[in-house]
Amino acid sequence: MVKNVWVRATVIHPMGFVAAGIAAVWLADALGGIDTGRSGVGLVLCGAALSLVATAVMVAGRRLSGVQRGTLVAANVVATLLTIALAWISFLYVVLATCPSGVECL
Repeated sequence: MVKNVWVRATVIHPMGFVAAGIAAVWLADALGGIDTGRSGVGLVLCGAALSLVATAVMVAGRRLSGVQRGTLVAANVVATLLTIALAWISFLYVVLATCPSGVECL
């Protein structure tokens, strides 16, 4: 288990939870079960919210100053937003690669 709170707040929580949402969307798309457009956004945003909650719980359980806690949560929010941006870029890449005009696939 990683003990460094900075690594957990900026790498493991955002990428782990958001990546789990992305993997669930790709799995559901492969199985043909859901509309990946709406459900994909929901799952990725749910992963982002879980990342923030996991970081807040982690920070609350540690002896840190208020500034350190705020900085860790802010770093998590920034890292989560970057992860969502990368997820959106990957979704767009997949859509444009499989659907050249892109209009009917979005």
